Amino acid sequence: MDQAYILTLDAGTTGVKCAAFSPKGEAACSAVEAYPTYYPFSGWAQQKPQEQLDAVLRAIRQTLTHVQAADVAALVFTGTMNGCIPIDRDGNALHENIIHSDLRAEPQTEQLRKAIPLRDYYAVTGNRIDVHSGLPKYIWLRQHRPEVYGRAWKFVNIKDYLYGRFTGLPGRTDRSDASLCNCLNMHTGDWAWDILREAGVDAGKMPELHASTDVTGMLSAEFAALTGLPQGLPVAIGAGDGACAAHGARQHVVGDAYMNIGSSAWVSSMSKKPVIDREMRLFNYFDLDETCYNVCGTVQCGSAASNWAIENLIYPGTRAADCDFAKLEALARTAPAGAQGVMYLPTLMGERTPWWTAKVSGTLMGFTLYHGPQHIARAVYEGVMQSLHMCGDILGENGLPVRRMTLIGGGAKSRLWGQMAADMFDAQVRVHATPHEATSLGAAFAAGVGIGWYQDFAQAARQIHFSREYTPDPAAVAAYQKHLAVYKALYPNMKGAYEALADYYQEQGYFTNSPARAYRYQILLEFAAMKDPANREIYRELLTYDMYLRENLKSRPAFAAEITEEEKQNIRRFYQTEEQERHYLSAYDQYDWKQLSRMTHLEPFRYPEPHYVLFDYQERNPLNYEAKVQVIGYPIL
Repeated sequence: MDQAYILTLDAGTTGVKCAAFSPKGEAACSAVEAYPTYYPFSGWAQQKPQEQLDAVLRAIRQTLTHVQAADVAALVFTGTMNGCIPIDRDGNALHENIIHSDLRAEPQTEQLRKAIPLRDYYAVTGNRIDVHSGLPKYIWLRQHRPEVYGRAWKFVNIKDYLYGRFTGLPGRTDRSDASLCNCLNMHTGDWAWDILREAGVDAGKMPELHASTDVTGMLSAEFAALTGLPQGLPVAIGAGDGACAAHGARQHVVGDAYMNIGSSAWVSSMSKKPVIDREMRLFNYFDLDETCYNVCGTVQCGSAASNWAIENLIYPGTRAADCDFAKLEALARTAPAGAQGVMYLPTLMGERTPWWTAKVSGTLMGFTLYHGPQHIARAVYEGVMQSLHMCGDILGENGLPVRRMTLIGGGAKSRLWGQMAADMFDAQVRVHATPHEATSLGAAFAAGVGIGWYQDFAQAARQIHFSREYTPDPAAVAAYQKHLAVYKALYPNMKGAYEALADYYQEQGYFTNSPARAYRYQILLEFAAMKDPANREIYRELLTYDMYLRENLKSRPAFAAEITEEEKQNIRRFYQTEEQERHYLSAYDQYDWKQLSRMTHLEPFRYPEPHYVLFDYQERNPLNYEAKVQVIGYPIL
């Protein structure tokens, strides 16, 4: 170990991170360089390989201002999985990188589902036929960009594109990344030739399969000059970010599990064989050493769901990035486990495990007049963890019970989530000492095994340390066991409503634009009236109430009921009386009645009996930013 560092390059969704790791698994320094994602059409998401490559070069050069190039022992790549970059024989990109979140290939996904029985497909690949994977994207290129498809020598992911450019050995990948192309036979470790033939994809366009630890590639003279690194430096192929994160989280033996809470979130366990779940709720990909498999349940929204709730429910107008999380967690801790019946279903972008559907929406329910912001805050934290617990339950059903796990990702910083994980899973939970470094650290281990720093991944794992541990609280465990049973019934019981609303949006073309809030209320009223026309006016009043609770509107929303002349006179009389007597608006003593009517809002309602509601926007709830409301009897004299 004469040389001191391995350089890792993690090409993520928003940028690349370069880190320099010592043999002890310590990051000496790191640099992050961003690159954009382009959304040219609805559902499309793509990046430019050249911009990604340029960002990698900048990140390396920045890192080398802190460590000496001569001290670098190897270079290794990791990055997002489920992408698609067609390349020529020289490794040049022929098209934008169609990234994991791109949805353009949904028609091709449906074609696959019709051509290949889903269970047969899952039994071979260990994965569902999914729009996010590589195979539907290859078909899309064949059908919509035939000139690109025809010129394409290989289809590769981002880390493989970068490896090819740096070494001059394009068209290679590892089995972890290949797994989520969804055309790899998980039992043989080779390409699933029959599936490729049924899909109409030329098998010769699939890259060569190599071990993640393979260091036969060497840094070319061209890229040595571009980076400042020495020519001939060993370059490891590396692995997909999920597989690297597993080893960075110290998941290296059967039964080890880890949880990652980032924008999305997942629970993963190590298995000696692919897990073919009878309901196809889990997915599988090869581990770094290719003798085991990562078995995952993943949820679409992790911290993305909690951030949305922070910005829209708990602290409206505050960016999640600016939130005082210590204050938020202190608030949530004042509510008991189970949030006294308040529940949050964090399915704001559809859901993967266990339902695998786009036709589910987020839900906040179970609240009453007796609940406060502390219950909502608690329910938001619990909702994300409950969705992850469902993933853990499914792993347990398939012989991989979660008894101990490591917590990584941005969510690992939350002490509340850490304790909830221990209580809901009834398991020991360890927090990674450097939770943001887990993916890069796993990549460093792959290269370290390849160049002989470590005898094997078990030895590499001994370099990992933990910052704290959580043990289950028996009282909370018992409370959550009851609460989780109710949570798990939420989606199945509301499935019909979710699907009907999604179908309505699709039929009306509402998914193709981003309408203003008032217009979205109008859509909801139309949908409710279509399903339950007898109660249209009640729905109208509920939506009107909710709208004015949030906003002091300058003009009346189109969906609200018209105000009668008598009601207008009553409203005028109310404000004129308030100017003289201040029964309800004592904090506005310096304003006349016309100013009062502009600074607050008085709305007539007819159900269950005629009454008025006064919305006071100066006295907003500081936690959820909703107006203070006062009910005023009818008529107003």
